[in-house]
Amino acid sequence: SLLPFVYKTSFKQKKRKFDFLLVGKLYKKKNFELFLKALNESKKKYLTKLVLEVSNDEHRNQLKILINLIKKYKLMKYVKYSINVKHEKIYNYYDNSKCFILATDGDLAPVSIIEALSRGCYVLASDKCGTKRYINKKKNGLIFKTNDVNSLKNCMNKISKIFKKNLKNYNYDESFFLNKFNKIIENLKFYI
Repeated sequence: SLLPFVYKTSFKQKKRKFDFLLVGKLYKKKNFELFLKALNESKKKYLTKLVLEVSNDEHRNQLKILINLIKKYKLMKYVKYSINVKHEKIYNYYDNSKCFILATDGDLAPVSIIEALSRGCYVLASDKCGTKRYINKKKNGLIFKTNDVNSLKNCMNKISKIFKKNLKNYNYDESFFLNKFNKIIENLKFYI
């Protein structure tokens, strides 16, 4: 892969089953609840996959909350989830999803955005996400306001218009990522 920290790159031109994918440890700051609320309030219901890491009591409590919300919002046929998937198998979920969502309230350097982009997924990320600069507005994703259900819902609807046009993947621009990576290196030199 040309992208740092990414193990495999693939831009398979196959039909992608899921509209949205969310991946992560089940911490409250990941805002899975915000996504479910946005999905519930959206006029269109999108097929979604949640890939969750559950390894401590906080995660287990958050899982109970998510399951209750899925039932409360009657999203059982739209939201599927898997728990504790081995990292090497997560690429299959990226390959089968049109768009990855990271609704986090403050991750400094989430690798998941880079993994999603490297697999041909569009990305919706919160404006507090540390790697949001990898997103080139409307070319490979959109940025929404952190903790703002309406902003997330609007971005979900905007990106779904791209799906309706049957575009297979975003237009991967190798130089865009290399330029971003070079800027990061230049900024690191300043601190060293």
